[in-house]
Amino acid sequence: WLEGRRLESFAYLERLEDYAQQRGLDRLLAHSLHAQIQRRLLLQDFEAADALRGRIEALRRKHPQAGRGAPGEVALMAQRAQVLWDLAHGDLELVATRLAPLVELATARGDQRLAAQLRLQLAMVEQRCGREPRAREQLEEALRLGHRLGLMRSLLDVGPFALDLVRQACAEPGFDPVLRFFAERLEGAARPHAAAPERGASSSAGLARAGKAASAGLLESLSERELEVTRLLAQGLSN
Repeated sequence: WLEGRRLESFAYLERLEDYAQQRGLDRLLAHSLHAQIQRRLLLQDFEAADALRGRIEALRRKHPQAGRGAPGEVALMAQRAQVLWDLAHGDLELVATRLAPLVELATARGDQRLAAQLRLQLAMVEQRCGREPRAREQLEEALRLGHRLGLMRSLLDVGPFALDLVRQACAEPGFDPVLRFFAERLEGAARPHAAAPERGASSSAGLARAGKAASAGLLESLSERELEVTRLLAQGLSN
């Protein structure tokens, strides 16, 4: 997805969905549906996102007694999908009322990674609602959790404006230097390409880039159809 290969990304998620359905793994199915909804909304494909939202809600209704196990996680993913839907439609106040209890639920379940994601998402919503102190509180707690757990991609995947909010906070005087350091690491992880090594430098990263460049040269010699087949094989599909 990050490299722009949207169709391949959806193909993987749909195969994950098929796998989950074949084996009755509702928790895995809920994760796949949530990921598809998030990406469909990023593409503003609201019709497809709404259809997926209906499916994850139907999955939630299969487990009326949601607890701490798989049923509880299915319910949690369905609620997160609803948050994404409301957020995409600009219902910020409604999103804020949905997110606050989800933060508490994730914390009670001991899922600190998810709690960090939800806090950052809530900070973005509070900031857009003009409630700066609340936004700052949620942002700092999200960064503290992220720093303690070593989270990178989990926080960056919250949304395209998450890093903007972090930058804005870091620019303010008196911001916690430890959190500022972690924020700088986040920004570095968000860059699409790392800086090239110095001339003559020998490193595993440099060798990896050289190998990637050589592979790219080989791929250029393939026809469009050959390239398509190669990518399908890379997804684990049979001949």
